[in-house]
Amino acid sequence: MGISSKQSGIVIPTLRQWECVPAQFDRSTCFEAGHLVERNAGWRQQRPVINADSCTSCLQCYMYCPDGAIRKTHAEEGSGQPSLFVDLDFCKGCGICVTVCRFGALAMIPEKGCDDER
Repeated sequence: MGISSKQSGIVIPTLRQWECVPAQFDRSTCFEAGHLVERNAGWRQQRPVINADSCTSCLQCYMYCPDGAIRKTHAEEGSGQPSLFVDLDFCKGCGICVTVCRFGALAMIPEKGCDDER
């Protein structure tokens, strides 16, 4: 027995179904977390650009990026803050990073006007 969706016919197992054995429940319903492992297929319309002068390295964009496209590098010597960059191979252009940045350090620019072919 589990929670079912009449429209799609999908049955989601519940803990009662597995006799309250969380290890079995985890293997049946949970997937390994991670980020994209394949390059963007080229459907992105806009890309995020980081303004290094406005960036405070709060890492909110890094934490909220659903694809792990915002990467941090080791702190620059003397600054103590990590440097951030957008890995355009994995960015889908969703704009979540721009939305969560409270300091206006990120902006979306049209993909069409960019020099590289990504």
